Amino acid sequence: MGPTARIGRKPSLWAAAFIFLSVVLVLSAIFVVPRWHNWKPLDLAFELSRGSKVSGTFASDLSTHFSLNLAVKPELEKTRLHCLMGMESPVENCQGVGQAIQIEWSVSEDGKEIEKGDSTPRTSSYWSDVTARSIGYFKATANRKYTVSAVSLSDAGDLRKLSPRLIVETSPAEYEGFVFLSWLMMYAAVIPLITAVVILVTAWLVGMLKARRSGAGRANET
Repeated sequence: MGPTARIGRKPSLWAAAFIFLSVVLVLSAIFVVPRWHNWKPLDLAFELSRGSKVSGTFASDLSTHFSLNLAVKPELEKTRLHCLMGMESPVENCQGVGQAIQIEWSVSEDGKEIEKGDSTPRTSSYWSDVTARSIGYFKATANRKYTVSAVSLSDAGDLRKLSPRLIVETSPAEYEGFVFLSWLMMYAAVIPLITAVVILVTAWLVGMLKARRSGAGRANET
């Protein structure tokens, strides 16, 4: 009698169900939960030469505050890059290297301007595969369309070589809960997988025990 026969059909079906549940949890954690909302609805190349303009329209699928971020590749010496972006603090560290970006931006809905600003205020910034600095914020409502426009009032010099982009995205606080849920589902996927292994191993051992007892019984009869 083979191992599959010893396990039996019902335990095999239960094990398959738990394995399927584990796969569903993993796939959902990777592909569904992180894409529940469009956290970064706009990502536009921005030349940053004097007078260059960029504009894009998106439909918001959640009500939240969006941040307008200018992002560049971190391919300059760190302090110099931060000074050119207007991110360095204290500014005394810049030693004559001034902020290179001068940007005005606006947000409109149905052709009506609802928010505007510029890159003068020093706001939040972040570092990942890019170096980014926020140049403004605006509030959006779910299921409405918004047009974001920006114009560079100066030539950004070295920053133009770093593939600058204007990115509209939510704050990390908005999607941190979804990231946590995604990781939680990944860890939870281990439970049905372990359960499936326990079912299969237990059924196999029970099958082996029954086979031995059956063999011993036939031997006694002879």
